[in-house]
Amino acid sequence: MGSGVKEMVKPLVYVALGDSLTEGFGVSEEESFAAVFSKRMEEAIGRPVILHNAGVTGETLGDILHRLRTDDYLRVVIREAELLSLTAGGNDLLQAARVFLAKRDPQVLRNALREFHGRTAEFFGELEQIRSEYASAAEKPLEMRILNLYNPFPMFEETGYWVGRFNKVWQRYETPQIRIVDIYEAFIYRIDDLIGEDMVHPNALGYRVMAEAVHFLGYGGIDRRDDAS
Repeated sequence: MGSGVKEMVKPLVYVALGDSLTEGFGVSEEESFAAVFSKRMEEAIGRPVILHNAGVTGETLGDILHRLRTDDYLRVVIREAELLSLTAGGNDLLQAARVFLAKRDPQVLRNALREFHGRTAEFFGELEQIRSEYASAAEKPLEMRILNLYNPFPMFEETGYWVGRFNKVWQRYETPQIRIVDIYEAFIYRIDDLIGEDMVHPNALGYRVMAEAVHFLGYGGIDRRDDAS
């Protein structure tokens, strides 16, 4: 149009929820997976993206669930969000693994997995409650991208087994709107290239690989520029 009036495009609200992998431990804010993915998403959908990075280093899924229940600001931005990503479960497994190594009792890991099962159900229940509190949010499904766990210690056979068990929990929840991003496969053959100096967290390249894996799954029912203006 030749009116000279700039076309207004509705921004997309993106909430990145999770642990240190979302916060971007070990790299600059701009190199975090959430920041890199936000830029890729802007290019793909032709809309500005407002990123709320709600990643907190060290949090378990139980800690994240507690924030969902008590952090009013987080609840508000989730109501407004069109897309939510989640990294969770790594600290649940690491905490259990430390106890297992001290006690050599496999029941410790079985108990952690059972508790994780329960927490995931609570998580989705709380998320549904938050969205139902806001009419326009309840009308349109929230696009979710859950990043599964990679194995930073592939030299130990037991770690691969338990990472796989935890990842199967997330797989049960996959739907057209809730997509599971297979970070395990993205990292398994490149772990030495993608892990930082602490041998646990990704380096900048690793976070970019995570962002690309989320981008590769597409954007589902999210409105693109032509639909959102």
